[in-house]
Amino acid sequence: MHGLSFQTGCVSFKIYTPNFLLRKLKAYTMPHHGIRCANLAAAIFQTCHRIIFPADKSPNFATMKTKLDINSWARKEHFDFFKNFNEPFYGVCVRVDCTIAYKAAKEKGVSFYLYTLYRAMQAAEMIESFRYRIEGEDVIVYEQIHAASTIPRSNGTFGFSYIFYKNSFDEFIESAKQEVERVQNSNTLDRASRWDLIRFSSLPWIDFTSISHARMFSFEDSAPSISFGKMTEMDGKRTMPMSVHVHHALVDGLHVGQYIDCFQELMNKGI
Repeated sequence: MHGLSFQTGCVSFKIYTPNFLLRKLKAYTMPHHGIRCANLAAAIFQTCHRIIFPADKSPNFATMKTKLDINSWARKEHFDFFKNFNEPFYGVCVRVDCTIAYKAAKEKGVSFYLYTLYRAMQAAEMIESFRYRIEGEDVIVYEQIHAASTIPRSNGTFGFSYIFYKNSFDEFIESAKQEVERVQNSNTLDRASRWDLIRFSSLPWIDFTSISHARMFSFEDSAPSISFGKMTEMDGKRTMPMSVHVHHALVDGLHVGQYIDCFQELMNKGI
């Protein structure tokens, strides 16, 4: 990466960015060297968005991404070994203590599932390997990952939602509620053709101990899939099963363990 320096009045700063993006930013922003910081930031964002995120049927998520240097990556041999497996995905199932999380969701008057989804996305932000994706021959690191979740409909079917992650819990919930309503009032089954997602699903009828996912092997995919099951209560403690499936070329058991621990810690916190 290289940097692009700017001077706006008494403030100077430098933006580090991949070479191809650097050239585009220079072409776009240098004619406007006298603009104010806010406008400059907007110009940079718009430029990045046009370059990295072309038109897509899915919502207008805006997430920066960089290419991982595979040759200097400590997991290079592991990546090369697992990436050509016919089935490179593996998964684990664990029980999650959701006593505190359930109480917090009820006190806030929000959906427990959306509360859980928010915490799951927070954990993905903290565990870098959950933001890795294979694109062609490259490993891409996304700055932020969003949610593609199944949403039940009143007719017994479900649809796919695309929920943009927001750091603010209230903003996330409000945006998610709007997306849930959109899906529930539609009858389509559209799947986003993008990679900056984790696929979530909920099986609130089943206290599962094992789970597998339908796979289309002709569809290149490296995004994790996470499922939540039926909540049960015993002696005042609420728990539910959670499954985590990941691509072994990108994520090892160590990282899955880190993600689960991080998620549980977040579920144990109030809002």
